[in-house]
Parts: sequence; C-alpha cells; structure tokens
Amino acid sequence: MNEVVVPPGAPPFFSPLPVIESIFGSRQFRSEDLLAYEVGYRVQATSTFSADIATFYNSYTNLRSAEPGTPFVRSEPRPHRCCRSLVASNKMGGKTYGAELFGDWRVIPKWRLLASYSYLQMGIRKNSDSLDPTAEIRMVRARAINGM
Repeated sequence: MNEVVVPPGAPPFFSPLPVIESIFGSRQFRSEDLLAYEVGYRVQATSTFSADIATFYNSYTNLRSAEPGTPFVRSEPRPHRCCRSLVASNKMGGKTYGAELFGDWRVIPKWRLLASYSYLQMGIRKNSDSLDPTAEIRMVRARAINGM
C-alpha cells in the first residue's frame, strides 16, 4: 500500500526522483499482546447520588512498528521513481496507566448532573533494535488525541 509520495528534491529524502513510501505486510508479524489490570469501586451514597472510581495499568508487547526495508528504483510503469518500503513488524512496547472518576447526581427527577474525569499516562517506546522512522510521529499523535 502506497502511503506517501514525496516529489523530487523534497525533504527528507532530497532524491532526484520521486519517492514512494509503501507499507508491506510480513508473515513474521504477530498479534499485539496486552496484559491489563483494572480495579474499581461503585457506591450508591444516597438514592440520588452515585460515584465510581476505576484505576488501570496496561502492559503492551509486540506492538506494530514499521521497519525500513531496502530502497529500490522502479522504471516501469513510467516515470522512474524510488521506492522506500516499510515492513510491518512487532518492535514496540510500553505501559499505560490511569484513573477514571464518575459522579451522578439526580437533583430532581427531571434534572440530572453528571461529571467525569479521566487521566491517562502513556509510555510507549521502540525496542532497541527498531529503526521505525514513524514511531515518534504516532506516539505524538496518540498523546495529542488523549490530551497529553
């Protein structure tokens, strides 16, 4: 699957040919693994007020990485272009932890107030043998999505 086309001379490659970055699957790709722990408590303090608290800790292994393959030049079909391949691999891992709070107050039968708060801390990293050039971008994107 073609992911990105970089015009000739453009960063980060500065190639005289267009560069097509493609992602390929791999028969060595394994399922990502998750070991998750969660504990929580719910209390119905009064007939009109309830609260929940939950905490969690997750350990991830074999997360997907995109390892660079050997670049090659293609001349057919025209025009000539450089192909840079990224191969799916399992060279990332990490941990996440956090907590969630929730409150529900029925002020009157037709008026209900809900409040919640979530905290997530992520520590995802490449394995020492990974050369994935996209890992940092994906980690920054994940932090932005989770408001970190």
